[in-house]
Amino acid sequence: MRIKLYCLNCGHATFLDEAYEDYRGELRCWGCRAVIEVAIEQGKLKAMRCVGPGAPVAARAQEAAAAPVLEEAS
Repeated sequence: MRIKLYCLNCGHATFLDEAYEDYRGELRCWGCRAVIEVAIEQGKLKAMRCVGPGAPVAARAQEAAAAPVLEEAS
């Protein structure tokens, strides 16, 4: 059974496998690098909070807007 979590900082979806069915500890978001503390019991999320900084959402949005747009070759 896979567990799906959404980062509290940026909303990025993360999938965890069966190894996390009974887990208490920290995870890092692959989207913004924020540190998220979770408590998972019997495959169900019991608690979740952001404990470390990630890239601020507004800063990432500005970077994305400034990034060059690649055009498809015709």
